[in-house]
Amino acid sequence: MTSQKQDMPNRSLCLQKGAQGQAVQGQSTRNKMKTWTERKALTLFSSAIFCMLSTSNSGLFAVDVQGAGVVVESEGGGPFSVNTRVDGIIRQVEVKWGQDVKKGQILATIYDHDYDTRFAKAKLTLKKVAAEYEKLKKEISVEEEAETKSMKAQLSTNLFNQEQIARKIDKLKDALDQKNVLFNKGLVSSSAVDDIETQISSARIERETVKASAADIRFNLLKGYRTDDLRAKLNELVQAQDDNEMLTRQEHYYKLESPKDGQVLEVLVSDGQIIQRGIDLMIISAKGDPKSPLRVYAFFDMNEGKLIQVGQTASVALPSFDPAVYGTLSGKVVQVSPAPLSSTAVGKILLNPNLASVLTGDKPVIAAVIELQSDPSSKEYQFSKGKKTPVPLTPGFTAVVTVDRG
Repeated sequence: MTSQKQDMPNRSLCLQKGAQGQAVQGQSTRNKMKTWTERKALTLFSSAIFCMLSTSNSGLFAVDVQGAGVVVESEGGGPFSVNTRVDGIIRQVEVKWGQDVKKGQILATIYDHDYDTRFAKAKLTLKKVAAEYEKLKKEISVEEEAETKSMKAQLSTNLFNQEQIARKIDKLKDALDQKNVLFNKGLVSSSAVDDIETQISSARIERETVKASAADIRFNLLKGYRTDDLRAKLNELVQAQDDNEMLTRQEHYYKLESPKDGQVLEVLVSDGQIIQRGIDLMIISAKGDPKSPLRVYAFFDMNEGKLIQVGQTASVALPSFDPAVYGTLSGKVVQVSPAPLSSTAVGKILLNPNLASVLTGDKPVIAAVIELQSDPSSKEYQFSKGKKTPVPLTPGFTAVVTVDRG
């Protein structure tokens, strides 16, 4: 234990050296890094390795485990990638690095000649067929009105004819009765009786024909006019609507919207760039729960990291704020990976392979989530030396994390 206490200044010294070395190291690597996160992380990782080697030689790992990390959003937030489900050309990138975006905001538009052509054609077809359908309905309405009027007149005539035929049959029946009386008296021949009976049969047939015609007229009045024509055009309209709706549903593939509120961390494409489906277009950090604390994703040597447990306390130094001036932040371990993670796996978590490479040294690591502790009264994150930082603490700051196992 005496040896550990004697070596405590070494740990403090290594944090100071790491912070002091940031300006020199950052200047030499600035043009090589792609993002601001990577520039700070390289200096951080160099500092972390220096500290880990210094403390390892002194036996301090019996108490502390130290690793490199990055500050991320609170629970429910964090980085996510926005990718495309279609091939095409970037028509326009609508946002830029560092911009706050709202859920549903257009991030980029994609041009695809085949889709644009089919969609434009579907819109024109729908407009054309809809106009034809309305025109046909009006034409049919006018024609139907005239046709209905004509059929009603025919029906009226038909009913009048039925009445006339009925009267004719009644008169023929009276005449037949008279002829039968005369025939029984021998005053007329049987042919005269037969002739009247034939007339009655013909009148009855005529009456049934007129009745059938009346039934047809009534049926046509009930079924409507040119219904087949109207139904065919309606089917054509429904098909055009379905085609247009299908392409409209695909439109959001070509107008990428942000699924959440957040901030653009990185734009990976530019206007006019040819893209394939599945490619990441940008990385956005989603806003976390404002009532939850910020977190740090920290990565430790795979052997020493296995000694970390949930609930242990941690001190978090930010190389951007000289630990000799500001001190450290307090935190608590809330999650530990059960097995080592590769640099590739870490890259998928951070959505930044280059940053993952810097933080892990391209070696397997144990990952831990550190929840930063805020002041209960002010709800602000306070450094151990009580001095306020020149800028607010936000996601993206790299960190040296020391977990106390004592």
